[in-house]
Amino acid sequence: SEKHFDADIAIRNLMIADTLAGNLNIKIKATAEKLTIDSRLGNEENKISVTGDVFNPYGKPDMDLKLALSISNLKRLERFTFNELSAMSGKINGDISVKGATDKPKIDGVIAFDQTAFKINRLNFLANINKEAVMLNNRGIHFDSFMIEDPEAKKLTIDGSILTENYRDFFLDLHFLSGDFQPMRSTAANNPVFYGVLSLAADVRLKGEVQKLSITSDIKVNNATNLTYVMPGSELKLVTSEGIVQFVDGSLINDSILLQQQINYLRDSIISKFTGIDMSSNLEIAPDAKFTVQIDPRSGDYLTISGSAKLDIDIDKSGKQSVNGTYEVKSGNYQVSFYGLVKKSFSIEPGSTVTWSGRPMDADLNITATYVVRTSSATLVANETSSLSEAEQKVFKERLPYEVKLNIRGFLADPEISFNITLPEKYLTTNQLVATKLAQLNTMEDELNKQVFALLVTGTFMATNPLASTSSSPTGMASTAARNSVNGILSDQLNNISGKYVTGVDVNFGLTTDESSREGSTASTTELDVQVSKKLFNERMIVEAQGSFNLESDKKGNAAAAQQVNTGEFAVSYSLDETGVYRLKAYYENAYDLFDGEIAYSGIALIFVKEFDTLKRQKKIEGESGAKKNKGTVNGNGSELEPEMEKK
Repeated sequence: SEKHFDADIAIRNLMIADTLAGNLNIKIKATAEKLTIDSRLGNEENKISVTGDVFNPYGKPDMDLKLALSISNLKRLERFTFNELSAMSGKINGDISVKGATDKPKIDGVIAFDQTAFKINRLNFLANINKEAVMLNNRGIHFDSFMIEDPEAKKLTIDGSILTENYRDFFLDLHFLSGDFQPMRSTAANNPVFYGVLSLAADVRLKGEVQKLSITSDIKVNNATNLTYVMPGSELKLVTSEGIVQFVDGSLINDSILLQQQINYLRDSIISKFTGIDMSSNLEIAPDAKFTVQIDPRSGDYLTISGSAKLDIDIDKSGKQSVNGTYEVKSGNYQVSFYGLVKKSFSIEPGSTVTWSGRPMDADLNITATYVVRTSSATLVANETSSLSEAEQKVFKERLPYEVKLNIRGFLADPEISFNITLPEKYLTTNQLVATKLAQLNTMEDELNKQVFALLVTGTFMATNPLASTSSSPTGMASTAARNSVNGILSDQLNNISGKYVTGVDVNFGLTTDESSREGSTASTTELDVQVSKKLFNERMIVEAQGSFNLESDKKGNAAAAQQVNTGEFAVSYSLDETGVYRLKAYYENAYDLFDGEIAYSGIALIFVKEFDTLKRQKKIEGESGAKKNKGTVNGNGSELEPEMEKK
């Protein structure tokens, strides 16, 4: 009969996810009245067993089972955490009885931790659970002063219960309490976006159903905190898989390569992704807690501040967030690393503030930072003093402590960065001509940014070019997206200056930083690219040249490569007819081959450019006088065609 059977299954040396689980033995004896189960999985160190009877198995089952755990080598379980946990050690033992109906079981037992430790890899947090136990019964899972210690033996205590009658629907009633706990001690290797040391005192209560959870908390971020957030770069990268074979471990289904999505911007807190949560939190930040924001990871712009705050944070069940309070800066700096040309640190003025009165990313920024450059005023006021005698001009050659002010205003999600230049009050009082000139300069944004660039890069003012055009828009540069980064402003100003002082040819500057990993280390190289182009003979001939300069490199043995000029490239193209259909091009270019590495090639190309509507109608269109040409249309099969076609 199908209701009467005996099963005896044995599997020796069972491997699960490349890990030896041990020997599996399953014995089942079935009758119409009950199932007798004796299942065991184990090796010499770890054992799991389920034994007992299930009465009335073909009607309404009535269980009488016992679950036994004896894990003395937690290291073997790391593989099953998908690289989320490591450094597992200690013992876990458990004896649990399960009785009654399957929809409302009566559970009684305990899971005991003995010198248990494990590391949460993303946080680089090593948790220690010495002699603690979790109780289970038919009302749920219970914690009685369950204690977790950090590596410094600072404690987090958990009290309360996870209530349930069927172990499917849960009601939380938990209390977390810590005086000085460090749940995070990570580096960029653990999490390249958000890392550092977090030290906090917390009093947190969770109450309610999982889908309708109420959280109240009082949290203080302690002075030992030092956190870094890296804003992702805005550069778009074209990635192609051609010529690349990538091998992945299919068992790591949660590997970040396969599942993790790139973070675009620092949006509202992660908790906003969950609806039904009602949270009210009082957050206090100690004055020496340090926070760093990598504003431009490619160039090195970063902001570091420490200060105090008392904030009220509320999240309602719809996910709407509200933050109220002010963060007042005690100290800090804004570091500008301009690709080897500039490396300056602006000191943030104490009393600068970040104020919230609603949405987290709508915080109002009022931050001012200062960098002092000691230089003479002679160049600054050269036009105004040209008629003075040499003796009268001499007074302006005195080196004065000019203050370059960096102003960060606007919203946290889209900050606006601007500059102004000033002197301490005592120097402004005694140098009226300089004071007047600075007041005028600070109203001319484009000229002001040029002088800021000169002070930071050369340490002195830049003379005004009387032949330069004065009709350019004063906001043309600062209104671009580069406004969000001091480094971007300086890059744009470099091109802005070249456009005014280099005439007759088109000059463009670009800066790139490449990182490569080799033998476990990361090396970066920064290059300044210079492109020059000139149109001749009524624009029928175009001459283009390009070269690059190694500004800095941290590759081993590559110190001599810094400041080296890389091999240049050039191209000369000539339109053989006035319409530009036929072109002749001579070129010398560099390229990278997957097998041969860096290579260079040169040659002459004959280029034929023809615009057309569709392949099917091309011949007809050529015969129609005055037919209008459309670019980027589709062919007879509906696939898109390029508006231009080159044949070489």
